[in-house]
Formats: sequence, C-alpha cells, structure tokens
Amino acid sequence: PGSPFGDNAASAEGLVFFPVQGSGGVGAEAWATDLTPAGTFAVTNLADPAARIGRMVADSNRAYFVVEDATFGQELFVSNGRPSGTRAVTDFGFHQPFGSPDGTIVFSAHRAYFLATDGVTGLRLWLAGESPETTRSLVENVQWDSSSHWLEAAGGSVFVATSDELGVIRLMVSDGTEAGTHEVQTGCTEPCLLFVTPLTATASTFYFTGPSVASPVQT
Repeated sequence: PGSPFGDNAASAEGLVFFPVQGSGGVGAEAWATDLTPAGTFAVTNLADPAARIGRMVADSNRAYFVVEDATFGQELFVSNGRPSGTRAVTDFGFHQPFGSPDGTIVFSAHRAYFLATDGVTGLRLWLAGESPETTRSLVENVQWDSSSHWLEAAGGSVFVATSDELGVIRLMVSDGTEAGTHEVQTGCTEPCLLFVTPLTATASTFYFTGPSVASPVQT
C-alpha cells in the first residue's frame, strides 16, 4: 500500500516530509510531521498560487526536493524539518533546470547528488551544498536521452552516463571530490558503452549492461 502522505513523501529520523499540492488559488507548500498534531506544520512559505513541489528524497535528518514557481522556475531546496532550516541550495534562475519538478536526486554517503542544467551549458551532475554558493558541478555533458539519463549510487559514489564530442557514451563515477570524479575503466572497447543501461546497485557494486555484456563495477 502507498504512503498516507502520498507517493512523493519521504521520511528521516522520526519525521515525514510531504508536499501539499495547492488548489483554489493556493500553491503548494512542503510540510513535515512527527505524526502528532502539534508536530505537523509547513516548512516552506512560498505564497505562490502556481507553486509546485516535486518528489521528496530524504537521508538522515534532512530532505531535498525541487520547488517550481512562476517567478524563479525550479530550484532545489533542503529542509531539516523546521521552517528556519528550509532553504534553496541552488540559484539557477532558469525555468526548468531539472526538466520536471520531481528531478533526479540520489544520496550516497549522506551526500545529495542531482542532475540539472544551468540554462547555459548542458545537463550536469551536481553535489548539493548548504547554500547556492557551496553547491557545485562535478560532471558535464550528462545525457538527456531517456535510455541513458540516470543516476545510480553504490559504495559511497554515484555513477552517471556522459557523452563526448563524438557522441560516444561513457560511464563516469564520482565520490563528490575532484580527484574522485573520473571515467570508469570497464575494459570494454569503444562501442561497448554506446548504450549503457543500469541494472542494479548493491552497497559496493554497480551493475550495468552494454550492447553485448553485463559488467560489474566494484567501488
């Protein structure tokens, strides 16, 4: 059965985060609850009748979610379950950097990674910081194509497919640092990664397929 708070809800350390999508001229707001009446309240005050809130993703004691409004477009927010601890961690100033309000957000080693474009360059892999100033880009040229637009976490790292100037798809890995962000050496020949499809990820291994192989990558 689904969550009573809806499919977009997320839980973290005794709190459930959930969006309340507006109606009748009232826009969406993000809420948090400890499952008591006194502990249930809105953590955003968007006050925009066109506001929308996407799927929430939580880890430890915080949740991330994309807010979309008519004025600022889409931005990524973080919340610790209190209005004072809820804020935007991006400042793209671009209408649809995430493509949809649900976005693509994953956690690895308690870090939040997401896919977005700044409206000037193509889709990138980003590491969420505590503010727009500390949120940074890790990998450029991430693929929008539905067959390769994905982000998977395993072993404290994330894996994503990118495309070079010749259109060849390559598998990249990042642990959130510059030194730990690089192409995965799979041992495949050049065409092998032309169609990378993720299969599954365990605590330490990411499995994917190429045109004719199924390959594990140990992290």
